[in-house]
Amino acid sequence: MHSDTLDEDIVEALREQPRASVITLAKELHAPRAVVAQRLNHLFSEELVRVVATVHPKFLSLDVIAHVSISTCGPAEELADWIADWNTCVLASTTAGGCSVVAELRMNTYAQLQRTLDSLRNHEAVLQLSTAVYVELVKAHVEHEEFTHIGIDSTDRRIIAALEENGRIGWKALAELTGKSPSAVRSRVHRILESRIARIIVVESRGGGSTPASVGVGLTLSGDSAEVTSRLGDIDGVEFAVTCIGQFDAILTVRGAHPAAIDRCLDRIRAEPGVRSFVTWFHLRSVKVDYVRGPLAASA
Repeated sequence: MHSDTLDEDIVEALREQPRASVITLAKELHAPRAVVAQRLNHLFSEELVRVVATVHPKFLSLDVIAHVSISTCGPAEELADWIADWNTCVLASTTAGGCSVVAELRMNTYAQLQRTLDSLRNHEAVLQLSTAVYVELVKAHVEHEEFTHIGIDSTDRRIIAALEENGRIGWKALAELTGKSPSAVRSRVHRILESRIARIIVVESRGGGSTPASVGVGLTLSGDSAEVTSRLGDIDGVEFAVTCIGQFDAILTVRGAHPAAIDRCLDRIRAEPGVRSFVTWFHLRSVKVDYVRGPLAASA
């Protein structure tokens, strides 16, 4: 099996079972354990893939999520690096196509978002920016269903903080960190995950020759935008789909091993009833992809 193909299969298997052991992954993929271990170590050591816990945005009162498209009149990487330093930024990427930089921002209020956008407009490298506010998440690897409110104590917070650093941390290490038994921390982790307050996810870097190509799609729709976006989310190759208000009616992320795969996916999107038009942007370099938010753990 070619290493690139095996890497893709490992990532897909991790999406289903983020904490799966090497033995389990090898059995699932019908591949030698030593080979799977070597490829897994490569993905982690090169930071091509991370397995981390992320806390539900609404549990952190992050009720406003916005996609910002930015055209620049100066170096795009410097601007992307500046935005990536904000603790409200969970994603920043340099792009080619309809804009120079895209970012995903998470805020407590619309007033906070407005102040942030005002600051961004005042940057000397910003020529123009457009904003789309998320309404309904239809499909994503990194988001959540509705969560159940449960009590969280200081031990839970330490566990979540550790999982935010490494979603595959072992039960023994968690036990040593918290002073609890391995069975006790296992029970706490299961309780947290079952409540959907937190979720363990797989995060891949965007752009670069060693990762699959990633293209953003901003759509203008007709009819029921939620229904159209739901159908679009079912198309093979679409890994993210959300309805919006603002610049776009919906945003998709299309991922493919090569340009031909992305081209086929875009053709299917064009053919869907309800799609009037769309623009695309190609992710060149992933400056920041960090859905770990610190406030919950930091207050431990």
